[in-house]
Amino acid sequence: MGAQRQRALAIMCRVYVGSIYYELGEDTIRQAFAPFGPIKSIDMSWDSVTMKHKGFAFVEYEVPEAAQLALEQMNSVMLGGRNIKVSTSSALNLPAP
Repeated sequence: MGAQRQRALAIMCRVYVGSIYYELGEDTIRQAFAPFGPIKSIDMSWDSVTMKHKGFAFVEYEVPEAAQLALEQMNSVMLGGRNIKVSTSSALNLPAP
């Protein structure tokens, strides 16, 4: 598989999860998103000063279909008392034209 195709596939397998309550950890995110398919990784951004995450994460699935299901079913779902925001990560990863 070419590098460009591999990158495109990786982008299709990732979803951005925002508005995450600061006390929620990776385990909670994994439990909420696992029903849609096998998760390859969860990348949460951490603040080195407060040692708390910054309120967003990227969930990468093994297959793009799982990411699509999560995208369709998890946006605006209440998690930890907040409505999370779920969107594709492609707009965040592509270089500006």
